[in-house]
Amino acid sequence: MRSLDLLTYTVRGWLVRLENAISALLPSNQYARFNAAGMVRVDLKSRYEAHEIAIRAGFLTINEVRALEDRGPLPEGGTAVA
Repeated sequence: MRSLDLLTYTVRGWLVRLENAISALLPSNQYARFNAAGMVRVDLKSRYEAHEIAIRAGFLTINEVRALEDRGPLPEGGTAVA
């Protein structure tokens, strides 16, 4: 919870400013974005349980979850599992 408070009340404003400044230096079709979720990552078991819920509910695909975990896509991972 402390990390979430730090992110919400202190760091987020600075991250947005940095994203905008860096994005202004990039070509118009590119932008910079920090992964603030990395600062508040929960333990591995809780994160994987949340991914499982997202896949079962159908609002994330297997490949979208893999992207969140910095893993490459699977050929069969583009659709949600019912």
